[in-house]
Amino acid sequence: MAIVGLNLNKAKPYLSMISLQFGFAGMYVITMVSLQRGMNHYILAVYRHLVATIVIAPFALVLERKIRPKLTLPIFLRILVLGFLEPVVDQNLYYLGMKNTTATLASATVNVIPAITFVMALIFRLERVNIKKVRSIAKIIGTVIMVPGAVIMTLYKGPAINS
Repeated sequence: MAIVGLNLNKAKPYLSMISLQFGFAGMYVITMVSLQRGMNHYILAVYRHLVATIVIAPFALVLERKIRPKLTLPIFLRILVLGFLEPVVDQNLYYLGMKNTTATLASATVNVIPAITFVMALIFRLERVNIKKVRSIAKIIGTVIMVPGAVIMTLYKGPAINS
């Protein structure tokens, strides 16, 4: 019995990632159907973040009540900037891309987000790169591979299907 529990603890990160990918796939299908049936991408972004707030806010209020830092002006401004960038810019551009282009392009742009985030973190000095650490080397290699890979993915049309 202890062996099963130990193996389950080791498998939790992998199971979490698999569950997350299924969640993304489900969200992608719902989004594509909604956009194809005429829903405005601005409204879809608002609904998505409204549902996320309703689901996650109670957990944050209860579980992090005593460990939250005080809301100072610099923290509030950071939250404001992040709140504008992620839902407004990121989600609306993603939905607009899904509505007006192919699924391949939307998938490629989503996969480039971690690379862009890493580059922006370097620019704003939120991330430090130490070439002697494997973690830093992996981030650099991932960024170097991801961007050209996404460009190739968007340009590749795939084999022609005779109909």
